[in-house]
Amino acid sequence: MLVIPSLLDTWLGVVIVVGAGLVIPGQWGLLHLQPHPLWFVVLAVALRYGAPAGYVAGGLAGVSYGLLVWLRPEARFQPLGEDDLLRSYLLFATGALVGEAVRGARQRFVRMEEKYQKVAETLQEVRERYRATLDVKAELEKRILDQPASIATLYAVAKKLTTPQASALYPAILDLVVTVLEAEACALYLQDDRHLRLWDGRPEIWPGRPEGCMAGTDLIGQVLAERRVVTIRDRVLAVGPALAAREAVLMAGPLLDPNGQVAGVVVVERLPYLRLTPTNAQLFELILDWASTALHNAALYGQLTALQPPASSPPSLVS
Repeated sequence: MLVIPSLLDTWLGVVIVVGAGLVIPGQWGLLHLQPHPLWFVVLAVALRYGAPAGYVAGGLAGVSYGLLVWLRPEARFQPLGEDDLLRSYLLFATGALVGEAVRGARQRFVRMEEKYQKVAETLQEVRERYRATLDVKAELEKRILDQPASIATLYAVAKKLTTPQASALYPAILDLVVTVLEAEACALYLQDDRHLRLWDGRPEIWPGRPEGCMAGTDLIGQVLAERRVVTIRDRVLAVGPALAAREAVLMAGPLLDPNGQVAGVVVVERLPYLRLTPTNAQLFELILDWASTALHNAALYGQLTALQPPASSPPSLVS
């Protein structure tokens, strides 16, 4: 508290004044000086600490001045006159008024600092929104400018899903995810003895990518349980931001067999912030549905090929 330092400073000032009066012969309490040195003590304490320290300094100085007058050698223990009482009261009033003025100034300064802080925070929010707006604008411009090329690229990649070979479909699915969603990293896991085993990835090596996954409580576990596309936003709503922050996957969805069972899972590990939207989640779901159909057709083609008898040799023309 500031009262204790102000009390000590005031006492120190009183001791100095009394000591100076005792050292200098015939100058008891320096009462002959006008203004009296205790005025400077009160002003210094009130200006430094404000209120309520000014009240303490003024009251202590007023009492000390009255005692110096009451104990002066030439009229010891005589009642104080009106002027002496007025000076004692003015010492207290000066400390109180100056202390309140300093406290009011400090409070106004604090309020101005708070207003400045709020303005600075608002300005920071406006800057962040402005940057986000510029990012969205750049993204829209990029989509508009790259639309013809994107359509041609999408057609070239999607054409790969028409192959009847399942081994060729798996990389085509990842290429389609990279092209359409602009995923920076994604991977494909296939069911193997009730476990998910890593089959392929884009890029092939990605830090922290596990070789296998099991049904658990993480994002991939939710995909296996609900057999639908799940994003990190769904996990935030389900388990909260603290637990969702530990997820290594931003989005994942299932590849379903004809019986509706999960045959594999496609995970998106890295995606531009502006691409993680509900629209792209729906687009990701359409891609996986398309890929599931392509895998089903490839499986049927393989079964039909296995059932067909080998072609007979043409009859020889030589008898």
